[in-house]
Amino acid sequence: MNYSEREKQLNEFALRKVWHKICPYKAYRNTNIEELNTNVYSAINSWEYGPQGLYIMGKTAMWKTRSVYMLLNKLLYSTFSDLKKSIKGGYIQPIYSLNPRVFSHGCMSRFGDESIYTWIKSLCEVPLLFFDDLGKEKATARVVTELFNIVEERTANELPTIVTTNYDRIMLLDKLGNDPGEQILRRLAENSTQILLTGEASCPQVTVKKKR
Repeated sequence: MNYSEREKQLNEFALRKVWHKICPYKAYRNTNIEELNTNVYSAINSWEYGPQGLYIMGKTAMWKTRSVYMLLNKLLYSTFSDLKKSIKGGYIQPIYSLNPRVFSHGCMSRFGDESIYTWIKSLCEVPLLFFDDLGKEKATARVVTELFNIVEERTANELPTIVTTNYDRIMLLDKLGNDPGEQILRRLAENSTQILLTGEASCPQVTVKKKR
């Protein structure tokens, strides 16, 4: 085995390891693309990495989360395949994914601990952030404030965020509160391609609204 082959194998191993961190859920990693709704998957998969994020709204069981994870897998092995090493010797993770349980627990368990600033900073600065199921987090004042800080910082630095939610704007404002909920949703709307999934879960209608 020559040097280039060895480097290729090491990079492939590193990519697999990073992918498991991005998507820690075996069921999602084992998703069969052919089983996804074609229209939903195609609309989500057509998103390209850039300053504009992706905001996906639709009822549960419409293949939102699985389709996004397949998009993240594609981006990891294409856009972000040249992994950068950290000063600690590992690899810098170019994509983070969060669900409501992880985010809420992270904010509350670190309350009063300086480690929360490092954690929030990493979420603000990662090249691509996926926040799944917006509106299902335990919307304490601290959780909503940190969510606003992340969205505000990423928007200001033109770093894209991918968001999925089962709720429309009115329902989200009820859950997040009018302020800063209104500001969070406005920033996401102004800086994202929006995908609206309507109709029955078995045959959703897909509407794509791209930012100009």
